Amino acid sequence: MSAPLFSIITPMYNAADVVVDAIRSAQRQTLGEFELIALDDGSTDETAELVRALAADDPRIRLERQENAGANATRNRAMSMARGRYITFLDSDDLKLPTYLEDVHRAFEANPSAGLAYTDAYVMDHDTRRVYRRTFIAAQGAYDPPPLEPAEFLERLLETCFIPFSATTLRRSVVEEVGAFDPRLAGTDDYELWLRIVARGHGAVRVPGTLAVMRRRPGQISGDLSVMWRNLRQAYLLVADEYDAPESVRLRARSRAEQLIPAIWAAEMDAEAARRRGALGKAGRALWNLRMHVTWVRSWRARSPRDLVEAFPDIRTR
Repeated sequence: MSAPLFSIITPMYNAADVVVDAIRSAQRQTLGEFELIALDDGSTDETAELVRALAADDPRIRLERQENAGANATRNRAMSMARGRYITFLDSDDLKLPTYLEDVHRAFEANPSAGLAYTDAYVMDHDTRRVYRRTFIAAQGAYDPPPLEPAEFLERLLETCFIPFSATTLRRSVVEEVGAFDPRLAGTDDYELWLRIVARGHGAVRVPGTLAVMRRRPGQISGDLSVMWRNLRQAYLLVADEYDAPESVRLRARSRAEQLIPAIWAAEMDAEAARRRGALGKAGRALWNLRMHVTWVRSWRARSPRDLVEAFPDIRTR
């Protein structure tokens, strides 16, 4: 089989409730020149069986299995299998809108110096399927597209990670040059890879539109803020100590690392408070959950965006 244009990387672990939606979002792409590498990371539910049934009718889907190794190692192994000119990421609980591949391909063709292309993403709560009022990029305060020039882009990216994971595509040649995800940085490994790519002199281009959906589910590592902040600090220290970057970039990265120390302390205190709430019993936890619901409810849209409903009519708000 000739090499496809895109390789879609889908790591899976006990994702039977969401993985079919994710893969079908790939099958609905207006540009169909892709392979989808679905690597099952030792699931104990029906994840592999569901994907095998989809692969039986679609030769573009490639199911592989391994003993449980974790999301980071699974992504890296799947990337090593990729044959496409471009590698794009689609976690088993995320979605891509139908024109994602087509629009990203057009952006790469128009920007040959770009090693990375990304779009904006909606954020959806898995349990209620409500969509957050602000998109991923808007939530980071990055409303204006940053410059393509790598040095300026790196300066902007050091301020915050405004690149959504499942809305990002890389040139495979760039991955072969700079390497894959750093296994030491669970939860922030994507951010560090984006920084590494741009620091090596490759441009990054923002593709117009909101063309992906990122689900928020209980148990995601991004929900453990103390781990996230510690690994984010480590990513900044890598930039400061190991990157071949201008001194101004190194100094800014070290400053960002030091700024995170109070956040780490606060997250650890919040974790301890959560453990104490667990000792309050059912009534105490219910009161806490009610308080948080009242706080959060204003953050979600009353109705899902029209383009999202048209692309995924079977996904209804609960």
